This record gives sequence, structure tokens and C-alpha cells, in this order.
Amino acid sequence: MYMEKLLAALKLTTSKFYRCRFRVISGALALGMLLCVLHYYTNSHVAFADMSLNYSEASSGLNPNSTRFNISELVSEKVMSRVTEAAGLDGELEWEELAECVSASAIDKGKSSEGYISTYYQIGYDQSKLKSKPAHLPGADDMMKLICNTYKSYFLENYGDNKAILDYEPLVGTDGEPYISMSSLEVKLDQISRYINMRMKESKNYTDEETGANFIALMKDIDNLTKYDIDNIYSFILQTGVSKDKETLVSLETYKNRIDKLSYDKYMAYYVADNNGIKLYDKAMSAIVMIPSVDKLNEYYMSRTKTATDTMASDADSELKEAISYEKIISDTNYLIKQVSAGSSKPEENLKSAAEMIVSLDNEVNRISEELKLLDVSYIKHKTQNYLVFSYSQKSFMQKIDLKRTAIEVFAAVVAFYILLLVLTLRKERKKKKNAKV
Repeated sequence: MYMEKLLAALKLTTSKFYRCRFRVISGALALGMLLCVLHYYTNSHVAFADMSLNYSEASSGLNPNSTRFNISELVSEKVMSRVTEAAGLDGELEWEELAECVSASAIDKGKSSEGYISTYYQIGYDQSKLKSKPAHLPGADDMMKLICNTYKSYFLENYGDNKAILDYEPLVGTDGEPYISMSSLEVKLDQISRYINMRMKESKNYTDEETGANFIALMKDIDNLTKYDIDNIYSFILQTGVSKDKETLVSLETYKNRIDKLSYDKYMAYYVADNNGIKLYDKAMSAIVMIPSVDKLNEYYMSRTKTATDTMASDADSELKEAISYEKIISDTNYLIKQVSAGSSKPEENLKSAAEMIVSLDNEVNRISEELKLLDVSYIKHKTQNYLVFSYSQKSFMQKIDLKRTAIEVFAAVVAFYILLLVLTLRKERKKKKNAKV
């Protein structure tokens, strides 16, 4: 009985639906156009980019400088403030408001195993979330590129190689103590030399295409300064005994000698202790640890196994070398103290000459440091160009109106209309029967 009523209602509903088919089609087309406009508006305000981390430390969840990688920094104040400034919206758009529109998530999370660290992320930007829209606000696609490029610059600046050693501060004036100034310059040259060596191990033959500069040429300049200029200036200071403040320098170097003497005594004590330990071994012990062996020519010989004497002998050699190095430093310092104490025969003239030589050397160190900075910037751009790679998914007009989604939504609306018509028909028939009984 119920099925008969339902079939009758379906038949009546279909008849009504057919009679108003033209209105249904017109309504569906109008709805479709409206949905296309809505989808175009929505998709025009949304942009996505895929980011891949292409450096060895990424698989361990680290930055190139071995600090912990944190994708949430993408929406930090430092990055978002740079974006608003680069977009020309500084003062018109707060960084917190922009951050609300940006999202980032690992896009390979679902297929990862336990403990897997993602190196691929999807970055999203939804402009419709902005509460206030400045007049010159870039489009979603342009803003997405700006966000990605800004984050990449921030990432490389903060988590690339440590370039602090290149921030060289030249000596000011010629009033410093010559010997102390030379020690500072020597340390700085050694630091720069180590930095260049590190770069040469990575890419020895790298040459800047624009300037033609390379690390090999800079290393030659460093070597020349170390072998000739530094040696010559030190020789001049020692031979003439030139000093800005003789008493202070002598006092300082005397104190330094005491510290070096303590280090010398320490290593000599270790050396003597290890030698005494070796002597304590009974001579018969050597026979026990000797075993017959065969060399590459199949000839027999007696080989000694590893014993405590080997370790002590090795330690003793190292300790003696350290002691000898400190002994030489102490000897050189004593000679400096002797020469400075004797005083310079032409104090003013020699002091002026030493100052001029040190200033000239300082200028050369500064020149090399500046050239290295420029070369290093070029090298880092070359080296890190693929550290972060972004791929953008710009949608065409057809993709923005999303015809497939629109067709599904229109079809769903038509089906909903038919169901509504069916419900109204059933209610109407029920009401008729109720009135007929009355």
C-alpha cells in the first residue's frame, strides 16, 4: 500500500517536474553561472606552492648550519614584516594579519613511516581572510611568490654558513702598541685563511663570473702577507725594540710568559710520568707479548701486541711536542722583553715607521676581507640556489571557475529541488485524503 502511494507520488512529481523543465533548466544555468563566478572569486584569492628542502641535513630535521629546522618560522614576525615591506604595504597591513592568511604543512606526511622527517611542504595563502585590504594589495599568486622568496632569503641569511669571521673591523689610527696590533692582525689573517681553506675544500675552482675573483687568488694574497709582510714587521719591531709603552708591554709579556711556563711545566710533567711508567714494565713482559707473525713476503718475524706501553709512548711523544712548542714561545717572548727593555735608538722615528707598516698591512687585510665578502656572497648564491625549491601552481581561467565542481553542485541542486517537489506532493496528497474523510 505504501509503495503504491510512493510510486503514485513519484509519477505525479515527475510530471510536475517535466512541465516546469524550462524553468528548471533556466534556474540551473543561472545557478551554474553564479557558482562559476563564486569559484573564480574564491580561487583568485587563494594560492599554493610546494617547497622542497634539498640539502643533506634536511632529512635529519636540521638547517644547513645544523640547527633545528622549524617551518613555523614562515609566519614569524621577522618574515611577515619583510613581506609587507617588500609588497609596499608597510604601515597599511600588520604582519599578524598577514600571518593569519598563510599556512604550511608537510605534504608527504600520510605516506611516511614512524620517525620519518618530511622534506616537502605545501604553503598556502588565502587572501580572503584579510580583515582589511589595502588599495595596492598584490594578487594572491604574486603575494605567494613574494612570501616564498622572502622566506628563502631569510632562511639562507640565518641558517646558511656562518660568515661572522668576514666582519672585519680595521684598526683605528696609529696609536696602538705595534706588537699587540701585529698579534691581532696575525690572528685575523689566520682566521680568514682557515675560512678560505674551508671554501676551497667545497669548491676549489669556483670563480665569480662577474668579477673573475676566486678563492685561490685570495689565498695567495694571504700567503704573501703572512710570509713577507708580517715577518718583516715583526723583525723590525724586535730589532729596534720599538714600543709605545715599554713598561706596560714588558709587564704584559712577562705575565704571558708565566702562563706559558705553567703550560710547559704541565706537559713536561706528563711526559716524565709516562716515561717513568714505561720503565716500570718488567723486561720479561716484552717476551710475553711478542708473537710470531708472517709478513707480505711470507717471512716470519716477532710482532708485539698492543700494550699499555704503546699508549704511554704515544702520549709521551705528543706531550713532548707541546712542551717544545711552549719552550719556543717562551724563548721568543724573552727575546722581545729583552729588546723592548733595552729601548729603541730612535724611538719616535721607529714608532712612526712601525705604525705606517702596520696601517699598510691593515689596509691589505681589509681589502682581502672585502673581496672575500663579495666572492662569498656570489659563492653562497651558487651553492645554495637549490637549498629551497618552490613550485607554484597557478590556475588557468577554466581551473578557477572549476566547471566539474560547478556541474556537480548544479546537479545536486536539481536533485534537491526534485526531492523537495516530491515531499510537497506527498504532503499535498495526504492532506487531500484527510479532508476527504472529513
